Amino acid sequence: VHQLKKGEELREANTTDSLFIVRAGGVNFSREKDVYKILREGSSFGESDFIHQTISGQYTVSANTSPTTVLELPREAVSQVVNENPVLGARFYFTICQVIERGLRDALEATFPGTWSRKRKAFHNALTPLITSSGEGQSHNYSSRLSGGGESSPG
Repeated sequence: VHQLKKGEELREANTTDSLFIVRAGGVNFSREKDVYKILREGSSFGESDFIHQTISGQYTVSANTSPTTVLELPREAVSQVVNENPVLGARFYFTICQVIERGLRDALEATFPGTWSRKRKAFHNALTPLITSSGEGQSHNYSSRLSGGGESSPG
């Protein structure tokens, strides 16, 4: 857990392949003093370095409010837990995939306003009948099974 004051830099963001979650407050991402991204409470960062086991070190992360609390999930510690509990690991990595997808979707929507959400909605509407029905009347709800819901296997 990192407790930061306004303007204080989170040096670990550039020196580890950890995943970080802003628990309270907010952080600024900057390069050469130019802020290019702001994250608030509940946001995460470091997903790419975490997944790829790399350390990019291409940005500075600093608190933009005081106090700011940032949780750090070291990749090695997460790997140990995942190896001991594969179901928890599947849930964790599924959630990471959702976070990355949401970031990509937001970036596409910002770049091409209106088009991405329309295409995504049309795609979702086309797939929904295929995903939610099967010949045996069981739902193919993979998300529910990952979160501990149903135990049925895919059709």
